[in-house]
Amino acid sequence: MMKKYRLILYLWISLFATTLIAIDITSDFSIDGHLLGIHSALYQNNNHKSAFDVASNLTVTYDLSKELKTTLQLQGGAGESNLGLQGPSMQVTDLSIEYQLDKTFTLCFGSFDTPFGQETHYLSNNADTFAEVFVLNDLSYEAFAGFMGTLNTLGIKVEKRLPWADIIASISNGSGENAVNEDNNYGTVLQVASSKLLPKTRASFTYWKSDDTADQQSEQSNSFNTNLDAWMLDAVFTHHSHKFSGYLALFTFADNLAATNDKVSSYAVAYSYKWQKYQLGLRISQWTPKDHSGDGQGVSVGIKSPGLNTSRTIDDRCTRYQVAFSYKLKKELLWIAELINDNYAHANKSLRIVSGLNVHF
Repeated sequence: MMKKYRLILYLWISLFATTLIAIDITSDFSIDGHLLGIHSALYQNNNHKSAFDVASNLTVTYDLSKELKTTLQLQGGAGESNLGLQGPSMQVTDLSIEYQLDKTFTLCFGSFDTPFGQETHYLSNNADTFAEVFVLNDLSYEAFAGFMGTLNTLGIKVEKRLPWADIIASISNGSGENAVNEDNNYGTVLQVASSKLLPKTRASFTYWKSDDTADQQSEQSNSFNTNLDAWMLDAVFTHHSHKFSGYLALFTFADNLAATNDKVSSYAVAYSYKWQKYQLGLRISQWTPKDHSGDGQGVSVGIKSPGLNTSRTIDDRCTRYQVAFSYKLKKELLWIAELINDNYAHANKSLRIVSGLNVHF
């Protein structure tokens, strides 16, 4: 399997090298990436499961002009990851054209991360954990992006900077990451963020609507297969080396059945401190279905159920505690470690410990 992985990676690198020679790209062309080696240990229901894992990201950017650039990202790994990492073959996860009309307006066409909340910019992205001290996502972002990922979508995204706020709007195929769009509906996201409301604080409001109920007809769809309606109010406060952040969110996973409860409320509060090459993070998040009786009945089948315990029911309340630590051994080399403790209203507690090395090249 690893031979197949190395062969595919070699073929991609060979293709890029051939392209460089053919079109004589110099400073306008750049390649960077990340390699991650990580160990994960999971403790739940008196059982212990641990494994080593690897992942890689390769990002290719070509600036055709000062206003126009294209981006291609490939992600891979060993396969069968218990952290949801890509693999075993390399996958195209980002492919976009970005056009900057002026200093205040940018248009992106192709694939991009669903801009739901400010935390999107700080999520781990397969082999890349450099953006934030936390390795695993909090419960809301895990619900739609997995343990260590972002929710990629296909469509058009515009970003506009105004004197009082920054606005992001997108239209896409919906909550899926591929091109399946059975009912011809489009998902929409609108985010308004401002740093003018409070000192040293950036606050935002995001609304997300995506009706993907018809995608159930397609075996190829990886969307939520539900009528999603969601909003998030979040804020980030920074002062010197201290960072406080948090959000409140409400999700509706409608299944068009009056007898089921479709709503989930969620929140997260986090603190991180950076000192020289060290960084420490503390975070608590909670995921609470409106019906959290734990009997597995009376809720929408489309409701997401994030958490470590694999025997949990979809209508259980979960509270996650995270303690994270990182140390930069070198500018391009990061040591990461995190403890994640999930507590349930009706299921057993689960504990995960991860640690590893992350390289940026």
